[in-house]
Amino acid sequence: MMEQPSIPENVTGGFIARSSGTWVQTSEGWFASTWAIAEGGPIQDLFVYDHEGMDSRQVPLATVISAEDVASEALYNGHWIPLVSMWNDDSIRIRAPIASSETGYCAVLYVYSSPEWEALVSLPHAELHDQRGGNGGVSFRVPLTEIEDYRETVTPIFGASMASERTIPLSKNLSAVDELARLAPSAISVARTDTAVVVQAGELTFRVTLMGRAWRVRKSGRSDDRGVAFEATDETDIARFLIAMFANDIRRARGLAPRQRAVTLSDDGLAEPAASFMLSGSPDAGFVLTDTYRQIRWRFASDLDAARFSWIAPLAWTDIRAEFGWSEEAP
Repeated sequence: MMEQPSIPENVTGGFIARSSGTWVQTSEGWFASTWAIAEGGPIQDLFVYDHEGMDSRQVPLATVISAEDVASEALYNGHWIPLVSMWNDDSIRIRAPIASSETGYCAVLYVYSSPEWEALVSLPHAELHDQRGGNGGVSFRVPLTEIEDYRETVTPIFGASMASERTIPLSKNLSAVDELARLAPSAISVARTDTAVVVQAGELTFRVTLMGRAWRVRKSGRSDDRGVAFEATDETDIARFLIAMFANDIRRARGLAPRQRAVTLSDDGLAEPAASFMLSGSPDAGFVLTDTYRQIRWRFASDLDAARFSWIAPLAWTDIRAEFGWSEEAP
């Protein structure tokens, strides 16, 4: 599941959405290309739209980091519907990643046909199109704040997005992850390269890499690759996940007694997370942990890992340090 397209999660609440199409990452950020790009390149001329309006400009190829095709979907009234474009309240076209918490924006959702057709056409904002002209289907112009969730399928075209790992920019602050080594230097090692942070304790290894806009944590044990265990867009959530995985190793290294939390199962057979958290999913599709209070979501490969993370997720850094008898300033 987690080896499928990267799905950005906004840890400040909600998500970051962008419309379907070809997106180009430059040194200035992400921009929508004016036309599709052949997989693998090469390209001679590249034009991208401004973030607002219909103007476009040529981009120097030396500034291009990667390009990818994006198929976006929005969850609206319980239905996943393709997200084809975004606009502001002044009816100006927006081609930029937008946080769902931002007001003054709307998304246009469109589907030509669907097994859920009868349910879709009865939803609020539904607009039926005349099929006689070949442009049938149903569309929805929905305020971004009314969209319940977002996902995207990313197909790398060329550049860094095609690599298994990309260079971690110096601007990315991973001091929270580095702190793991300071919490328990005798038990946990943290090594950094240009493309990864490798955290190891005993026979368990986690490799943190940057994929597009999302951090991925890949898990292995005894040289057995267990795949991507966790994804997030916030560096401190990566550190929280690793602390949740190594909590008792850290406690033992600091002379503290291990904490034993009995794992209980829900009626669905999933590990029960902490109060105010909800867990859904399956081993095949992966698991989504939701903080129902802050409306934040994270994705996991294991329900047990998600449950462990739920105990750490709401804690401030000062509280996390207090758990291990550490009192320096938070990163």
